[in-house]
Amino acid sequence: MQSSNPVFRSYNGNKRNNVDVENLYNSPSATSFQTGRLSMDDVVVKTGFLFVLVGLSAAFSWISNLGSGVLMLAMLVGFGLAMYNSFARKVHPLTVSLYAVAEGVLLGVISHIYETAYAGIVGQAILATAATFLGALFAYKSKRIRVTPKTYRIAMIAIFSWMGIGLFSLIAGAFGYGHGYGFYGVSGLGLLLATGGVLLAAFFIILDFDQIDRAIASQAPRDEAWRMAFGLMVTIIWLYMQILQLLGMLRDNK
Repeated sequence: MQSSNPVFRSYNGNKRNNVDVENLYNSPSATSFQTGRLSMDDVVVKTGFLFVLVGLSAAFSWISNLGSGVLMLAMLVGFGLAMYNSFARKVHPLTVSLYAVAEGVLLGVISHIYETAYAGIVGQAILATAATFLGALFAYKSKRIRVTPKTYRIAMIAIFSWMGIGLFSLIAGAFGYGHGYGFYGVSGLGLLLATGGVLLAAFFIILDFDQIDRAIASQAPRDEAWRMAFGLMVTIIWLYMQILQLLGMLRDNK
């Protein structure tokens, strides 16, 4: 089963489609650091490390009050590193760490802009992101949502539909139809797209959890923890950005 996340899809180590995820934590690869195989602890530690880098660089860019020039540079650097890390056969800790720093700078600048316009919005977005992440984790671990091949197909249809509608909204906004909200051009449609973006990002977190479990169960190399951590970080940052934009729209509509 291939992931809908291109970061995980570039991993070719999982050759066994019928992975026993139910017995994952009873396998040696999930508990031993001596086997050289991926474990959940590896993913958790590396994900935590990357988010420390994101937080520190975001705090620096926020305090420094960096301008639009740095925003564009961070966006370009982040995009380039994201493409490299997504399609590289092996994800290197340095390039993943540099991506985390670039994204942190980007998030710091954008968050500062939103906080200036809407006092308290960043704290609300962070809390909402954490709550959504924990909710997705609970839904996955408690089997409230079961991931199947059909689930992945639905996710791909949903993400391409969302992107297509977003592109239409952007073009419509560029021609003066409706009021622009961030990347969304038509006001009512923009609110719908932002809400859909939050729901999609939360759903993709569940898919990321499933791919991590499958990589562990297939006894992927321990170095693949960087790829798993990177993929999860990309989805969580996407979730935060969607929540931030949605909250801004809701503030405007008051």
